[in-house]
Amino acid sequence: MRRPSPHFTTLLATSPKILLNVESGDYGELATRRCSCPLSLLTTHVRGVRSYEKLTSEGNTFLGGDLLTLLEQALPQRFGGSPADYQLVEEEHDGVPALALVVDPSVGALDERELLAAVYSYMRAKRRNRLMADFWREAETVRVVRRQPEMTDAGKILPLHRAPQQSRPPSARR
Repeated sequence: MRRPSPHFTTLLATSPKILLNVESGDYGELATRRCSCPLSLLTTHVRGVRSYEKLTSEGNTFLGGDLLTLLEQALPQRFGGSPADYQLVEEEHDGVPALALVVDPSVGALDERELLAAVYSYMRAKRRNRLMADFWREAETVRVVRRQPEMTDAGKILPLHRAPQQSRPPSARR
């Protein structure tokens, strides 16, 4: 399976704009299978669609530029460490979205409630992120995890990492 980054082209006479090879910032897994729907002639399906430019959780989108500024500037300036010491890991537990704010232990002692408050405060400073900040706080979507951030095979630490799907017992949920 490969993870394509789809490009879209619109050529409808009724469309007010023409888009040629526009990249969405998303990727997914291509799979070949038959389905039982009326469009069963289509055998190529895309599943596991994710984004490398934005984070969508609780029905809201947090844009990549804001994410980078939070993890690479705001948190290191306030709590210490470097941009490589902070990472958001997108998780899913039994279909429920969750985020782990991974902080390298080398940053030293910190108050997790203060760290989360700083994340929500940063998000709320921009009007486009306020609703998401409120949803995340209310649903307790973000949790702090003290460990080294995940590295790619090339040794890079990306600000956003997608964890493999896992299950968590109901007693461990918030």
